[in-house]
Amino acid sequence: MKSVRVNLTEADFTPVERTFARYDEFEVRVFRYPLGVAALRLSNSAGHIIVLPFQGQQIWDAEFHGRRLTMKTVFDQPRPTTDFLNTYGAFLIHCGLTAVGPASRDDNHPPHGELPNAPFGGAEIEFGEDDEGPFASIRGRYIHKLAFHSDYELSSAITMRPGSGLLKIDLSVTNQKRTDMEFMYLAHANFRASAGADIRDNSQNISLRNALPTHVSPSDSYLAMIERLERDPQTHRRIQPDDVYDPEVVLYLNFVDENAWCLAEHEDGTTDVIRWSRAQMPHAVRWLSRTLDQECLGLALPGTAHPVGLKRIRENGQMIVLAGGQAFDWGFELGCLSANELREWQR
Repeated sequence: MKSVRVNLTEADFTPVERTFARYDEFEVRVFRYPLGVAALRLSNSAGHIIVLPFQGQQIWDAEFHGRRLTMKTVFDQPRPTTDFLNTYGAFLIHCGLTAVGPASRDDNHPPHGELPNAPFGGAEIEFGEDDEGPFASIRGRYIHKLAFHSDYELSSAITMRPGSGLLKIDLSVTNQKRTDMEFMYLAHANFRASAGADIRDNSQNISLRNALPTHVSPSDSYLAMIERLERDPQTHRRIQPDDVYDPEVVLYLNFVDENAWCLAEHEDGTTDVIRWSRAQMPHAVRWLSRTLDQECLGLALPGTAHPVGLKRIRENGQMIVLAGGQAFDWGFELGCLSANELREWQR
């Protein structure tokens, strides 16, 4: 494999969007949102993504094959904060690594841990060619240190190929301590819950979350929706124009195949997809929210544990423990495929 890497610094980003680099059919443009967050637009002939290289390495937005994939949200731009709910609406958010999910009454961690808006100290672009052909990757590095608790280094990479709306995500964490460290991760992938979408997957069965988190105050209409899904969870598989999931519904996906996959076929002929290895991330949930202000289809949120908060993850025996100096590598792919790409992807 041959490649070249270009380092990024905060000084490279200004309010005026400009071309930063080109390679093959890829173009990298850099800019800064009005509220100050640095952003990088990586494009190919199929579409583009907008990545926040220094703020959680979030994929803030994604558009492929003429359709915006990202959830509808009240936020029109990312905010420079580490608070999860004060800047929410990205296409992909990395969650963890010292907690996942909303805190229970017995927890005191922030929602989904420190990683969603973590201040990445290093970011770079890599262009190159390997056995699969040309590629462009956005890479980042985050070092987390908390006295008497945790010390780890995380690296991430988002890889794009020519003419494709499929993205490959690779991550690696190393426990820098000499003692054990608890570890958990969730890929918070937020597609848009568009009317007419048909959802399919290779799960063995689906069950409804029956324990509500503290941020949900159930209304009569919400309880009626939950009752309908309890009777038949499969009714969620086609999103109807008048479907309301307010504020949210969570379903547990149970797989037996080594590789888990989920897809949502849209009326325009394109398909949203996500696929991962259960050896790395054995658990997954589906998250739906459809209100006047927010539309999200968390087609699958794969992870090393269910997003139920630190205490319950420990109780459920879903914690990964990294020994001192131990590393853990994992990855997944997601995006939007044309009809031809989908046939190739399903082989």
